Amino acid sequence: MATLDTNGLEELILDLNGLAQTPSDVIDNMLMAGGEVIKKGHERELQSLGLVKTGRLKSSITIHKKRSGSSRYVLIYPYGSHHQYNKNRGGVATATNNDVGFVLEVGGHGIHPRQWMRVANEKNIDAAVDAEYKVYDLFLKTKGL
Repeated sequence: MATLDTNGLEELILDLNGLAQTPSDVIDNMLMAGGEVIKKGHERELQSLGLVKTGRLKSSITIHKKRSGSSRYVLIYPYGSHHQYNKNRGGVATATNNDVGFVLEVGGHGIHPRQWMRVANEKNIDAAVDAEYKVYDLFLKTKGL
């Protein structure tokens, strides 16, 4: 008669249940790893399109960690004040780096759209997923899997 030995099955079930509950710090690290890849892609794309004059826009690209309910995500975009300029009526207005990046992306004010952000996202998505996977794989290895 055949026998079935289930030695270690309880530990395996506990390990698998633990994987279903990926710790929030692992998720955050995965998101940041992917975000870093996309951020560098944005910087490279601005440079390759010749859109870097002062470097202010390029150096302003920031990864913003966000949370909505139980969902976590990151946003990568230019942040901060870009420059001030005089308006026609003597007032001062401030353009943000996000404003400048948006106009360069979609066009406006006599500027043709360059779609630097969309192109950078598309070029770097696989590398971002790979970076996230490496973080998760390291987590799995710490669990002996």
